[in-house]
Amino acid sequence: MTTLTHEEDLQWCTDRQLVLDRRQFVHFGSGKIVLELPFPNLAHRAPPLANLLYGLLEEFSPFQSLLFWVKETGIFSDRWDEIGLRQLELDRIALGEKRNLSESPGHLFRSKEALDVIGVSVLPMLYGWDAYLIPDSAGLFAYISHDEYVQVGFQDPALEPVLMGQYKHWNPHIRTGKFAP
Repeated sequence: MTTLTHEEDLQWCTDRQLVLDRRQFVHFGSGKIVLELPFPNLAHRAPPLANLLYGLLEEFSPFQSLLFWVKETGIFSDRWDEIGLRQLELDRIALGEKRNLSESPGHLFRSKEALDVIGVSVLPMLYGWDAYLIPDSAGLFAYISHDEYVQVGFQDPALEPVLMGQYKHWNPHIRTGKFAP
């Protein structure tokens, strides 16, 4: 894992022809289709959802590297946020990063670091943060919302019935138009 600054996160998106709106939410420029999955009701189901997201990205948008971008923290309780940020800080230190999250909110993982990606993907679900998972192939990408859902953006309409069928036990919904709120 290496970390990226906010500017490098934005460039990562731009290099993959992803559009950032005025609030810097990521989406496809046209043909936006979104699979939305609600968070599980029980916290112990967050790791399976993070694993599902990783598997979905790996299967439908094979990649060599993937950006995990923590877009926003501090949405809920300061104490709760402090606990989650400390966990992420310890993970980052263990992987050799010394800068804090505000200096380098992006985490670039290689495809062989699957367990690390899945592990950090759980944190936004548990602590109420907004984050993105954006593979270098950018065929689709995921947005984890503090509002307790995950969105997977894609452009190919042929994926809709495949994804709806494959992930029906997660009660998915399809939306078209804008990717994030």
